[in-house]
Amino acid sequence: MKTEGRNAVLELLKTDKNIDKILLEKNPQGSLNKIFAEARKSNVRVQFVDKKVLDKESVEGRHQGVIAFSTEYKYSSLQDIVSAKKDNGGLVILCDGIEDVHNLGSIIRVAECAGADGVIIPANKSASVTEAVIRISAGAAEHMRVAKVNSLSYAIDELKKSGYWLYALEADGDDIYKADLSGNVALVIGGEDSGVRRLTREKCDFCLSLPLHGKVNSLSQIPGPTVCFSHCELFSMFLAIFQILQCIFIIFQVFHCFSPYSIMYSVCVSCTTFFIFFHHTPGPTLCISHFPH
Repeated sequence: MKTEGRNAVLELLKTDKNIDKILLEKNPQGSLNKIFAEARKSNVRVQFVDKKVLDKESVEGRHQGVIAFSTEYKYSSLQDIVSAKKDNGGLVILCDGIEDVHNLGSIIRVAECAGADGVIIPANKSASVTEAVIRISAGAAEHMRVAKVNSLSYAIDELKKSGYWLYALEADGDDIYKADLSGNVALVIGGEDSGVRRLTREKCDFCLSLPLHGKVNSLSQIPGPTVCFSHCELFSMFLAIFQILQCIFIIFQVFHCFSPYSIMYSVCVSCTTFFIFFHHTPGPTLCISHFPH
C-alpha cells in the first residue's frame, strides 16, 4: 500500500506497521527533513528520488514530495472496537452507504479527533480504506480502528447486545442537543444523497438531527458528523464533571466545610475543564453550532 502526503507518512511512522521503504524528493526541505529523521529512528529505508519518479508512483499526484510503501491496511474486528470502549461509555461510528473516499477519509479523521473507539463500514456499497482515504484522513486512519463487516444489520445487533444505543443521524430526527447521549453510543451516518437506509434506520433506537437556523436545509457529509461526534464527547465530559462535583459536595458535607469558597472552586474546575476541551474541539463548524440562536 502506498501512503502519500507529509502528514499521512508522519502518522504512519508513529505506528508499528511494517514500512518497506520511503521515497523522498531530493534536497528535502521543511517537514520532509522531519520525515527523514523519523524514518532513520525507525530503521526504515529511505530513497532520495527526482520529483518525476514520485509523480509516476503517485496515485493522485498529491504526494507532497514523499511516498511510503507499507503492507496492506489491516482492519480491526467488531470485537476489537467494542472492547476499546472507555469507562464512561463508548463511541462508535457506523457508515451506511459512504461510497466517496473523500467523505470516508474525513469521517475517520473527525472520529479520531473526537476520541471515537472505532468506525464500522460494510463490505458492500461502501468505500474501503485505501491510499486516498489515508491521505485525506491526514493519517488518522493509521490510528483509528476500522472494522469491515459483511452486514451492517449484524453489527447493529451485536452492538445492542454489548449495551450500545443506536442513533441514526437524519434531517428529520429529534434535536440532538436534547438527547441523552450518556453511556455507550453508536452513531449511524448515511450517504450524502440517500441518507441512512430504511432498514438500517428501523433497527436504530433513535433518530437525531442538528437544528438548522439558516436558509439551507442540510449540511454536507462532514460538518454534520463533526458536530454530532463532538457533542457526544461534550455530553460525556459534562456527565463526568457532574459526578466529580457530586463527590466534592459529599466530601464537604461529611467534613462540615461546605462554604461559598467550595462552590467557587467547583465552578472554576468545571469552567477550566470545559475551556480546555472546547479549545481543542475539531473544526469551526462545531464552534459556530454552539452559539445560541
